[in-house]
Amino acid sequence: SSRVPAPWLAGGVLAAALVARSFLLGGVPIMVLGTGAVLYVVARARESDRRLLWLLPPVFLLWANLDGSFITGLAIVLVVWATESRGRGVFQRALLWALLVSAAAAVINPAGIGLYQWVASTAVGPATASLSTTFASPDFHGGWLRLFEAAAALLVISWIAGGGAARVDAVLGIAVIGLALWSQQFVPLFAVLAAAQVGMYGWRAWDRSVAPRLPQMRAPAAIHRLHEAMSGRGRRVLTAAALVVVAIASALGIAVEASPHVAAAAESSQFPEAAAARVAAAFPGQRLYAP
Repeated sequence: SSRVPAPWLAGGVLAAALVARSFLLGGVPIMVLGTGAVLYVVARARESDRRLLWLLPPVFLLWANLDGSFITGLAIVLVVWATESRGRGVFQRALLWALLVSAAAAVINPAGIGLYQWVASTAVGPATASLSTTFASPDFHGGWLRLFEAAAALLVISWIAGGGAARVDAVLGIAVIGLALWSQQFVPLFAVLAAAQVGMYGWRAWDRSVAPRLPQMRAPAAIHRLHEAMSGRGRRVLTAAALVVVAIASALGIAVEASPHVAAAAESSQFPEAAAARVAAAFPGQRLYAP
């Protein structure tokens, strides 16, 4: 509804993808998809028809049976409900009912109500933090974490330069930055929230603070003719061609990453290969256990 220009949204999505790319492991993609679905449903329900909120219970029913990260989706809905303007009481009440029914729907799983206890004990248990890298804080010595730092800083700067952030955007953004600093598995969650916010507030900051200071420049006539030619069918053809190129590049990238040579190189650089080989030679035919 903000009518953000496509290049700014594309920039936000690209930045978010680069931030999240190194952390999409295990159940994290399920959290990313679930969070995106919840945010989309809530946004559309707020803008058009609050009855769309009743899509949330089946989303949480499926999500809870796939991964324990469903609790983050419930937390997001709770934050939206708590930060909603008082003048939108009807939507706020509908959102609260959808939240309660969604929380109840999540109980329909093999563990029942015990799923909530498992999520809580996993998140705060000291054994989890010491034995699993999932809940470890990000390693800021790695190059990819610089992108997370830059995106977080850019988001806050865009809030300020864009005239201030909406209350729900600021609360969710700050909360997810804090979660990402606590546990690296929440870096992709920050990316999901930041994708739209960086695009929207970055555009507002540019339109408000930078564009008025730039000299008015007229595009050459050739660019105008190209823009007119790309209307309608031309844009669809260009979009389809771009998607084909992205699909081919992605397939090639996956094929290279999945090759035996790359897998062997990754194992030799991340695991004690020499020590394992020596133990295997000393105890042939025995299984080797290592945490």
